[in-house]
Order: sequence, then structure tokens, then C-alpha cells
Amino acid sequence: MTPMSIGRSFSTPILRFRRPLIVLMLAIAAMLNATLLVSVVVAGHVPYDWNAYAEAAHRFGTSSLYDWVGHYSFRYAPLAAALFSVVVPLGAGLWRVLHIVAALGLPSRRLVVAVLVSYPFWFDVDTGNLMMFVLLAAAWAWRGSRIGIAIYMALTILVPRPLMLPLAAWILWRRPEWRIPTIALALVVMVSAAFMGYLGPWASALTRSAGDVTSQLNLGPSRFLGVWWLLIGLPLGAWLTLKGRVGWASLAISPYLLPYYWLMLGVELVAPGIPRAVHHGASHEASAPRTSMRVTGSSP
Repeated sequence: MTPMSIGRSFSTPILRFRRPLIVLMLAIAAMLNATLLVSVVVAGHVPYDWNAYAEAAHRFGTSSLYDWVGHYSFRYAPLAAALFSVVVPLGAGLWRVLHIVAALGLPSRRLVVAVLVSYPFWFDVDTGNLMMFVLLAAAWAWRGSRIGIAIYMALTILVPRPLMLPLAAWILWRRPEWRIPTIALALVVMVSAAFMGYLGPWASALTRSAGDVTSQLNLGPSRFLGVWWLLIGLPLGAWLTLKGRVGWASLAISPYLLPYYWLMLGVELVAPGIPRAVHHGASHEASAPRTSMRVTGSSP
């Protein structure tokens, strides 16, 4: 018996059971998603994140913008708090409706369906967060849309989260024309924060945790491994980013995964417009499809 035949004899049972195993895993994931989805739709919760945005808009211009109390733990840029003052008059109800409008504006039909039946999406709707708008911008940015890229890079600076960095890094790597505008916007945000006296408190807020790692809502490996997960997650995320798997990379590098963070995995269901690899000779930059961003409804 040759080594090759031995290898085939071991691989045959694995291949035989691979499809049933995948189906079983998907079935378990679907059941878990359905259970959690029902719990959100039936029970409903206070829109804590929306309330925090409204409170931040109220506190903007005062020294208490980054003073955390109870469910209030604002980490976004000071200019984001100013922008919320424009959004808050819409009310939590319309804000939630805009989440559905944003989902319908995603560039892939299968992604629209996957999002609308997912627990992370409805958790985002329920709490009044804005991850759905981040995914909308991310999906169109990944398609190569200039508007999508502009909005995504702005969100990365104004409402920074670690999981937003892989796609932002990929854009700056593959689309060098966005480097100067991104740096300019970052400088404007930081200089304005310093001018208003918020730069120090904002930097401090970015490094603090409101117990998210140990929270029961943390659906990531750090729930069990703590911050030690980053010893695995950061190099894994870097490798996945280099491979162009920015959706998975986003989850890998996040210190914790609240339910709506899993929406970033939706980028994996979008055909890329930003090239995955550079080939010798002609660059794919010129041939990458430039897609315009069309959203059925209001933009985030």
C-alpha cells in the first residue's frame, strides 16, 4: 500500500461525512438564530443605544459628554454627538424603520434576505444601534462604490470600532487615492475634538470597557478567553485581511462580539469590486468595476 493510497483511505470517510456535518452545523446555527430572533421580536427591549445617542446629543458642548453613568457609555467622536442632535428628532421608531430601509439597500439579494432573517439585524433594530448603516456602507465600499467608501471611512473615524479596521485598511491599501482624504478627515475630527477640550476624554473612552468582554451579550471567543483572545485574533485578522476576507477579519480582531457586530460578516456575501490580489503586469485598479451606490430610501 502506497502513502498516496493510505492518504485516500483516510480522506474518504472525512469527505463522506463533511456535507452532513456542514448541514448539521448550519441547522444548529439556524435554530439558535430563530430562538434569539423570537426573543427579540416577542419581548422587545428598551433602545439603550438610541437613548445613549440622544443623551450624547444633549450633553454635547458640556464637560460630561464622556462621563459614563448606567447604560450611558459614549465612545464616538465629539462631532458624532453633534450629528446625533440632527438625527434624534426623528425618534426611535423612525430610526428603527430606517434600519429596514438600509437592509433593503444592500447590493446583494442574498445578503438582503440573510440580514432580514438574522438575529444580529433585529438586535440592532431593537437596541437602536447603527451597525446596519455600517454594514450598508461596508458592503457598497467592498463593491468599489466611491460613495460607499467615503461614508465607510467617515464612519470609521467618527464611530470607531476595531472591527471596522480591516476593511478600512484594505481600502487604503488597494485605493491609495483615499489616503489623503481619510487622513484629512481624521485630522479635522481630532483637531475639532482638541479645540472643544474633548480629545483627552475621548481617547480615554476609547480605551475603556463597559464590561462588554464579560457581558452575556458577548457572542465571541473572548467571552471565555478574555482579552487573551487577541493573541490569536489579531494575527488571524491580519492574515484574513491580506487574503481579502475582511468580513471574517473584522470579527477576528474585535475584543468582543456584541450580537450586531456579526452583521459585518455580511461583507463576505458581496462580490468584491476592490481587487483581492495584485498580478504582475497590468493592475486590476483600472479594471475594477466602479459601482454607484443606490439605496432605496434614506442614506445613513
